[in-house]
This record gives sequence, structure tokens and C-alpha cells, in this order.
Amino acid sequence: MGVGVLWLGEPLGGGEALRAGVFNVISLGTSTGFGNATGAGTAGDFAAWAPAAQMVILLLFVVGASAGSTSGGIKVMRVRVLAGHMMRSMKHTQQPRAVFAVKHGGVAVSEDLVSRVAGFFLFYVLLICFGAVALTMLGGDLTTSIGTIISVLGNMGPALGEAGPTSSYAEAFSQPARLLLAAFMLIGRLEIFPVLLMFAAPYRAVRVALQT
Repeated sequence: MGVGVLWLGEPLGGGEALRAGVFNVISLGTSTGFGNATGAGTAGDFAAWAPAAQMVILLLFVVGASAGSTSGGIKVMRVRVLAGHMMRSMKHTQQPRAVFAVKHGGVAVSEDLVSRVAGFFLFYVLLICFGAVALTMLGGDLTTSIGTIISVLGNMGPALGEAGPTSSYAEAFSQPARLLLAAFMLIGRLEIFPVLLMFAAPYRAVRVALQT
């Protein structure tokens, strides 16, 4: 899909669009961080692609690769569970008393797992909103801020706008903004729930001590 959008939306030949599209889709989908841009505005500079092609890039930033891999993003498994939960909600509007199971690979997923995936996604969206607002307050433009926050949460490397593959975060952001991005990179690498538990554990220990 990304190659087709790039071919139609950019003045590139079929072979050049195929090479630039496939390379960047694989690189960003697996968060390897490789790039093939030889300069600003060249075929591999996805920060200069058409908006439709950049939307595909953002989706790759969010989804990432398969569960269990070392890549970033929220992982394909979570997306499939969320999609199954969405379809189940639509079916419930037609058949309120029916019981539908969310399935992954033909196997029913436990309700506890569905709930945790939904909670993870909600935290993910909230972090993106908070990070984008914080970056704009620190001087970043909207496109660059949103693309960069999504990129660092997925540990993808380059982003959109002024932080594209031919630029750097040092050029696009101030030092306070880069410190914020470093924190978001750690959250994306360590996963959201472990980081939240790290901060919640001392509070829980204090509460238990006070109760005893």
C-alpha cells in the first residue's frame, strides 16, 4: 500500500518508488532504523513524501512488528486483539445477549488479556497526546512533534517534519525537548506497564506500611 501511495503521490518512477517504499516500509516496520535517503527531498526522504504516504509511515510507527521481537511499536498481536474487540462490540449492538469471543490465530483470547491490551492502547494514546503537547510547548511544530513522539515511543529512529531521515533531533529540538524524548524512548523500549509499575511500587509499599 505504501509503495502504491508513493508512486501515485510523488513524481517517481515505478522502480524508484518500489525501491524507496519497500526499503523504508521494512526498515520502519521492524524499527531497524536504516535509511536510504541520499539528501533532503530524495526518494528515500519520507519526510518529503506526500501526506498520504506519510500516514502509512505513521501507522508503521504505531503498529511495529510481531510480538516477541525486539522491534518497537505496540505490536501486531495487540492490534489484532483490538480489532477483534472492536468487531465484537459491533456485533453486540446487533445481538446484545449473544456471547462472542475475541480470537487470535483461531484461539479464544481471555477477557483479562483483552482488558490489558485495551488499557495498554489507552495509555499509549494518552502518552502520544501528552508528549505532542509538551514538544509543541518546547518549540516544536505540530507535524514534527506528533511524528517524533510516535517515532520515539516505537524506537523507530527518524521521524517526520524537521526530524526526518536527513536531519537529526539535535537540529530539530532544544535540549529540554531532547531530554523529554529520551524519557519517551525508555518508556517505549521498556514497555509502558513496567515503567508505570516501577513508579507505583514505592507508593504501594508506603501504603501497605501505613496500613500495618
